[in-house]
Amino acid sequence: MRNIAKIYGDNTVVEIAQGITTDLTVECPKHVHEDIIILYKDILEVDDLKQIDINTLLETLQAESLLERFAYRKANRSNNNEFIKLKGTVG
Repeated sequence: MRNIAKIYGDNTVVEIAQGITTDLTVECPKHVHEDIIILYKDILEVDDLKQIDINTLLETLQAESLLERFAYRKANRSNNNEFIKLKGTVG
């Protein structure tokens, strides 16, 4: 689910789960729509996602713990620079 959200964005994933149609949800392939709905239903153990609060849908996309977030970032690192370089700063 997080990989889908990383590609299409959290808002798009939540909108698809709620059945909302926007320009971003239309651009997303139909098989991804089906995957999102199936995953949410399995994770939340519900049949109707429209009854689920938006905060619950967003929380589902968040990492469980700080260690899990570090592991996820390390495994999915797209570049070698871990820190942002700011002009005039050190470290």
